[in-house]
Amino acid sequence: MAFSSDRMFLELHGNQWRVVVNVPKKLRAELGTKLKKSLGTDSLKEANRLKWDVIADLKATIAHVENPSLSLEAARSVSREQAMQQAVRFADERKRAFDPTQRDEIDEEIDWQAESLAGRPIAIDADGIEVFDHDRLRLATDFSQLARGHRTPIDLHHEKFLAMSHVKARTLADDKRAMKLLKDWCERAGC
Repeated sequence: MAFSSDRMFLELHGNQWRVVVNVPKKLRAELGTKLKKSLGTDSLKEANRLKWDVIADLKATIAHVENPSLSLEAARSVSREQAMQQAVRFADERKRAFDPTQRDEIDEEIDWQAESLAGRPIAIDADGIEVFDHDRLRLATDFSQLARGHRTPIDLHHEKFLAMSHVKARTLADDKRAMKLLKDWCERAGC
């Protein structure tokens, strides 16, 4: 998954840079195909510095239109659990999409959401490559891999399994503890 490009989300309009965010197909009748906002600068370097907050605002606007019950601030922040639930929905849509055009549209939405989850870069390395927050990049990668059906978290259906099992509280607590230990070990082992 590539996240770095000095012109990602940017477009030169006249002599000023502006942010351009694609609108998911299902919302295009309401919002148009793209949301755009001028950054008020002719410097590409400055535009790259300014773009991330504008991207977050435009994506929050899209999320708010998609789900009006969300405040714009709530639309800007997504928990890991919410992201994984959304990824599961995307994975289900991809499984049912036999038409290549439909699958491409789903993949475009997956990429859009993964970029949003990765957030703004925290630094630029010596080679000029944007460096992202490790936890946010991991969330974006996990989201993308789950949404595309390439990876499934070990605990994805664990809560559902526990809800269906009729065991004593102690056994339930042991099961949750064992899952946590396994996940912690997997995290340390990098699997």
